[in-house]
Amino acid sequence: MGGHGAWTFAAQQPRFFAAVAVVCGYAQGSEQEEEIARRLARGHSSTAVCVYHSADDSVIPVAAADGMVKALAAAAAQGSEVRYVRYQHAPGPPISEYSALVGHGSYEIAYRDAALYEWLLRHQCDKCGRPLARWHELPPPPFTFG
Repeated sequence: MGGHGAWTFAAQQPRFFAAVAVVCGYAQGSEQEEEIARRLARGHSSTAVCVYHSADDSVIPVAAADGMVKALAAAAAQGSEVRYVRYQHAPGPPISEYSALVGHGSYEIAYRDAALYEWLLRHQCDKCGRPLARWHELPPPPFTFG
């Protein structure tokens, strides 16, 4: 699913999650950043967020994580929680054909860190027992691929 998918799915169905960890994620422009942040930071039912990214990521610039964290802080409701782990260096992915993608293997560090699992387990989903919310599409990006 990747970091972008984690942001998108968590924003479209925030009642599925007490907490979400996003590694090397991005949003497609500031409008989508703000919308994701608004949805995750809604009042008493906000979703706790932990963001991991490496400053030397050669695939997704770390500015993408910086921007999301900034948007989350701006939208934060009282009691919402945002944790940001910004590595200076991360390896490339362990698969040989992708190993040149320096810095994009932040998950290699994040998922080996016991603190991530301790953080996730501290959160309970009071909103998860409710009926599923309707699927809410995010606004389209300001550009198209073609």
